[in-house]
Amino acid sequence: MKKKATLLITNLEKIYTMQTIKQKDVIYSHAYLAMHHDVILEIGEGSYTHLLDKDTRILEGRSHFAIPAFIETDAVYPACDEWNKTRKLQEYRMQYMQHGVLTMAMDSHAQSFLEMNIVPKQALTYPILYGNAIIKASTKYTKKRFCISTRDNHFIMQDPLLLAQLLHIKQGMDALLLLKALTCYPAKALQLPHVGVLKKGKQADILICHGNSLSHLFQGLYENHITQIVKKGVRIYPNLLI
Repeated sequence: MKKKATLLITNLEKIYTMQTIKQKDVIYSHAYLAMHHDVILEIGEGSYTHLLDKDTRILEGRSHFAIPAFIETDAVYPACDEWNKTRKLQEYRMQYMQHGVLTMAMDSHAQSFLEMNIVPKQALTYPILYGNAIIKASTKYTKKRFCISTRDNHFIMQDPLLLAQLLHIKQGMDALLLLKALTCYPAKALQLPHVGVLKKGKQADILICHGNSLSHLFQGLYENHITQIVKKGVRIYPNLLI
């Protein structure tokens, strides 16, 4: 018996999969994205009726596009006393989550929870571009694989998209390259094959963003176009967390 979609997002303007085939980026237009519980069941263009049954939940994706959820490669615990540790850590994770981060590399003793997957820190094969170096970033990054981290010694930030917007505006870096630095490059660097891309069989960690294309995500600073967040096939934002 063929699997049916438990969650289906239809009429998406674009789906940026972060896959490459023959050195070409795989991007779907006017497409649908189907999930079966916590994994991606199918991505395609055209009819999706073969994926439906009476239990399928359908979300309208018109005027929106889909991208993989972000990955933070070098997160640190917020400074707090032991009494407030649990509450502060929960707030810290929630701020990351609301900015599209669903996977974080932290100290190995950190615990995962419903809205966030915590993985151990490790030495990476790709360079990390940190928040305090974003403005000074040189063109050496424009053709290399790298990761973006919000970790900074001078200010607190849980918004990796803002750093990517700065790189786009100040350095003229390509939007798709910056998206890769938030998604598939960190996944490869952390050896997490189940996240960072949108592909059949991968974990359904997905951001739904307002706009017709990726360029809308980088039009201005502090503009967060993320309207819905799906974690392991379940919509967790906005309806479950506010």
